[in-house]
Amino acid sequence: MLDAKFVRLQDLLRGYGSCLVAYSGGVDSVFLARVAHEVLGERSLVVIADSPSLPRRELAEALAIAEQFRIPVRVVRTAEFSDPGYLANPT
Repeated sequence: MLDAKFVRLQDLLRGYGSCLVAYSGGVDSVFLARVAHEVLGERSLVVIADSPSLPRRELAEALAIAEQFRIPVRVVRTAEFSDPGYLANPT
């Protein structure tokens, strides 16, 4: 059954023609990024948000994992700390 699901994932990605993977460095996003890159090559893009709230260690680990699997990754800087609503952190 797992083989069938894996083949289905590959077929879905191939059918898209291209894709953007929101990447965190966690198990799920690494798996999807790797499969997308294997299936679509340069037509897949992996993006991680570099936020002031993201510990540097976690960003470094995510980038190291992507490098280990030769997955190109783009880092997009975010600025949520400039949003008073984000900083208020209401209940």
